[in-house]
Amino acid sequence: MCVAWQECHVIIRRSALTSIGTEQHASLRPVCTSDLPTISALLNRCGKLGIPRASTSTESMIRLRDLMDHSALEFFTVESDDTCVGCAYAYDYRPADSHCKASIVSFEMNRNDWIDVAREFTNYLLERYPLHKIFCETVDEEEVSRWQSAGFAVEARINQHRYIQGEYRDLVILSRGRQ
Repeated sequence: MCVAWQECHVIIRRSALTSIGTEQHASLRPVCTSDLPTISALLNRCGKLGIPRASTSTESMIRLRDLMDHSALEFFTVESDDTCVGCAYAYDYRPADSHCKASIVSFEMNRNDWIDVAREFTNYLLERYPLHKIFCETVDEEEVSRWQSAGFAVEARINQHRYIQGEYRDLVILSRGRQ
């Protein structure tokens, strides 16, 4: 059974999303109940649920449900070979400004699959909603490169903005608008 909330019943085109020269592929689909523990653990591990990483799985599940029910504009499972390997979600939707933020979190997805999923997800958002821009932010330079390969441009860099694992890191804000 798939989880239903807001208007998120639409499955994204299951185009090949196949990386050239690899046999792996990734695609997006609605979140199913069986995906929730995996997604919850992933988001908790990455600090995306806003709770200490040592929190219980029950607390992580509660935060994930809250994110899906109240904060997320769209929320999808990223799957590869019929296995949940991550999630893609849009949040902080601002209809008056025609903006939202996007996040793609994965366990082990190769670079080309990640870029294909990011393109497919942002294309879907731009087709479905009257968005002027989609924003994302990261402190990871490799992730900046992936977002740029998916059509995003750097809007701003805030130097030494986040303290992570004993060091300050720059926060990079990227965006993609309508072409």
